[in-house]
Amino acid sequence: MNNKLFGISTPFKDAKKLDREYRRLSSSSGKKSKQDHIDHAINFLLTAWHLADKVFNYPDTKNALKEKGIVDWNQFIDRAYSLCPELKICHDLSIIYKHFYNSTAKTVNSAAQVSEGGIAKFMGVPISQISKINGVPISQISKINGVSISPEEKLIVKITDGTELNFMDIARTVNEFWQKELESLKT
Repeated sequence: MNNKLFGISTPFKDAKKLDREYRRLSSSSGKKSKQDHIDHAINFLLTAWHLADKVFNYPDTKNALKEKGIVDWNQFIDRAYSLCPELKICHDLSIIYKHFYNSTAKTVNSAAQVSEGGIAKFMGVPISQISKINGVPISQISKINGVSISPEEKLIVKITDGTELNFMDIARTVNEFWQKELESLKT
């Protein structure tokens, strides 16, 4: 037996895992289980942040970084943040997740799942209190007059300046960054 964790032993394999997490996250948006979407977001951001540590400390990528003149952690992380500021958001969300909001997070105020669009009420009555419309169980109705009664859930990150960002945009950018970065570090 070796010391590899389930066969994911290099940052290159972690980058592939990150890409799989991104695809799971993308495909879970708008599904029935909103909790799955949150779980995939957390898995993605933790993998994205921990990949930084692996890239910096893995012998092959560490040597490739040295060839680029990057020899210490601060240089490495400053460079990563300058190329991909969204990675800092993943870092801060990881800290918030780990420390239950008692953290040193500097860029993020909050992260929440919010509804966008859809019908909250029908004829003034909250959808959650309606069992049937015209004899049809509400569970079998997806739209009323062409409007979804199940609003799309979005993961929104509010950063310290008050800006609200869609986590899917953050995840896409971070995934693209790591895929490109790892390709550039192959020896």
